[in-house]
Amino acid sequence: YTSRNFQRSINFGTVKNWQVRDVYILGTSGQGILTDSLSYSYFESITIIGQNFSGYGFSLGDVSNYNLFIDIFSKTIDNFYIFSSTANTVINTTFIGGKGIDIFSKNQHLYLNSVIDGPQAIYIFDGSALSKSVIANAAIDTNIIFIDSSYNLKFEGSISLNINLSCSVSGTNVGLTNSTCNLQSPSTGNQVSVIDFSSSFNGIISSDDSVNSQDDYLNGSLYDNLTEWNFFENHYRYWVNGSLTPCWTGEQCYIYDIRPKPTDTAIRNVTADFVNQNDVLSAVNQPCPAAVDGNVTITDQFPSPRTFLLNAREIINDEIGNENGVCESNEACIYSPNVGAYQGQGDFYSNQCAFSDGSVITGVKMYVYPEN
Repeated sequence: YTSRNFQRSINFGTVKNWQVRDVYILGTSGQGILTDSLSYSYFESITIIGQNFSGYGFSLGDVSNYNLFIDIFSKTIDNFYIFSSTANTVINTTFIGGKGIDIFSKNQHLYLNSVIDGPQAIYIFDGSALSKSVIANAAIDTNIIFIDSSYNLKFEGSISLNINLSCSVSGTNVGLTNSTCNLQSPSTGNQVSVIDFSSSFNGIISSDDSVNSQDDYLNGSLYDNLTEWNFFENHYRYWVNGSLTPCWTGEQCYIYDIRPKPTDTAIRNVTADFVNQNDVLSAVNQPCPAAVDGNVTITDQFPSPRTFLLNAREIINDEIGNENGVCESNEACIYSPNVGAYQGQGDFYSNQCAFSDGSVITGVKMYVYPEN
């Protein structure tokens, strides 16, 4: 599904058990996807590019509970806003340009494996003793984190922070210190400072997009002639001008790709500790990378807490497991080597590795994308 230049592209009312996949929304000036009392629904491989990079990406309204979001790329002013909702799972995301995580009232959400590159990475205002969100494996390159009147937030896994980051924090057991942005109890994550992934992305592509017939990577494509706004080799691409700002009438436009470069060491293949390169699968059915060992787990703060693998996610709609998105015992899962939305490509079912059982997580069928 694709849409272009709507104030509100997809709007869900009081419904449940929806599945939405492979959606590219371009030029929204309002909400890309708006929900109101949506529950137990599943979104995968979604791209939302705001009009002039403005608008909202996802906007989850009243009582939008227990939804699952996987492989999300959003470039808007407010990429993922949640209001008065509980227990949503957000896995493998890249948020660029504005607020990344924006929560107002209620909580207990899980954000697993996020790249946030914008002026305000995290904005949480709650005032409820049930805050209890968990943010795990996040690479944050931004100016400020704002957390007000919140409780029992946890930062887990690896958390990398820009050296210029400032934190304005209040509440009880917030998990992050005011001003200095240091992890504190109840957070148990590994903090990695001085992250810089400004050059991590592929950027303007250096060869023609095989799907988009109007791409001219050398000379640019005139804005006024473009009609193929959302036809690309992958959903991690969008149009920019030569200054990497929104392309407009009279300008030459280029395709920008937010997947990590093959040479990147900041967000590509680093999920074990955000510092060193993960080991790689040597051959099919050989031992899985150590980053996805059965003992590399975290526990969230859902109403019924879940313990799961930190660096993998469940395969949905395979009739195995409970379909909640996190990788638990006896489920089929995909390894997450990268920070952010992109985790590789190709037929992962042909590339299984030998999973090493842990003390809690056992019996997992683990698959790896053959190309990263």
